[in-house]
Amino acid sequence: VGLDRLVKQARQFHFTKPFKAYPSLALGAFEVIPVELARAYCTFASDGLLPYPLSLKDVADENGNILKQSHVNIKRLISPAKAFIITDMLKGVATVGTARSLGNWEISGIVAGKTGTTSNYKDAWFVGYTPDILALVWVGFDNGDSISATGSSAALPIWADLMKAIPQYISDADFKMPSGVVTRTVCSETGLLSAGRKCPEPMEEYFLKGHGPEEYCPIHPKQGGLKRIIDGIKGFFKKE
Repeated sequence: VGLDRLVKQARQFHFTKPFKAYPSLALGAFEVIPVELARAYCTFASDGLLPYPLSLKDVADENGNILKQSHVNIKRLISPAKAFIITDMLKGVATVGTARSLGNWEISGIVAGKTGTTSNYKDAWFVGYTPDILALVWVGFDNGDSISATGSSAALPIWADLMKAIPQYISDADFKMPSGVVTRTVCSETGLLSAGRKCPEPMEEYFLKGHGPEEYCPIHPKQGGLKRIIDGIKGFFKKE
């Protein structure tokens, strides 16, 4: 899609640190402020809406009169369908990816998230969210010294402890699929449509409507009904 386009998209998430169109941008070569990164991930958790984080909502005098009041500004950044696709990918991080150790911390509900580890182990990150809450943990030294630990070993356990302290925000409730998203059964090897029983590892995947695969997997060709019957009869007599 081009590095310039990526930088332009990142700026729309209101990061205050400057990003430059370097190839290393894909690896997280530029520093970000934790609360800004948490805010960015909120976009995926809230159907594409970018929230405005508030640390101070109201200021009142001793008589309860409001002296200053902050308001939440929300704007749509991406479509609910695109946000859902990203969330589904990040759910995989918590089940089979770098955050799969969440199960060892007795976190068994629906979680989407991402670990992060910078060069020389200077920073360890984990941002995780459920349909109800999002939290980000950063572990590191202010002077940039190495902490000799990864996001999954240093930040993720802290996040898990927090979630265990507020179990009402961890449940089996899943993220709701919005309109504009379709499901397809695909072959895990090719990513093309599964050819039925001949495909050894079919899997359900989400796609933006109109962007899913249309061709069947050529490695495991789909059998017609008559051929399946003939192959079944042949297999029966071979057993006999």
